[in-house]
Amino acid sequence: KLNQNIVVDISFYHLEVSEFKIAVPKLLEKAFSSGFKIVLRFGNPKLMEQLDKDLWSYEEKAFLPHGSKKMGFESDQPIYLTCENDNPSSAKLLFLLNDASSEGIESYDRVLNMFDGHSEEMIKRARERWKLYNDMGHRLKYFQQNESGVWEMKLASS
Repeated sequence: KLNQNIVVDISFYHLEVSEFKIAVPKLLEKAFSSGFKIVLRFGNPKLMEQLDKDLWSYEEKAFLPHGSKKMGFESDQPIYLTCENDNPSSAKLLFLLNDASSEGIESYDRVLNMFDGHSEEMIKRARERWKLYNDMGHRLKYFQQNESGVWEMKLASS
């Protein structure tokens, strides 16, 4: 159940040019360098496993410290990967990938909802979430990749 009294900044990222394995690390780098603790929530365990591997190898000289329940030390993970609604490090930034559960978003300051723009089902679900969050009074922004893979803000709620 979503709490209608708390307003959260929610950004939608419509992935069209890059893949998750390229786009997610770049956004995580920016958020992590700003000092955020982050929960990266998945709706699909296979996507979580794949992205976990990608985060270790996406760039030769880059490092994004992350872990999951399987690795232990959950509350010590600056970037915590999960398919559940847990937040063991009291992170204030939540990444939702594709159809990850949005339960408990009101406990975060910011939410990034990234979805696959090649999937009609994921686009449909993102539109449903936008409407739900907008009706609840959250502050919304919608970003879409241009042909070069650069994020451009296309819409913001009032």
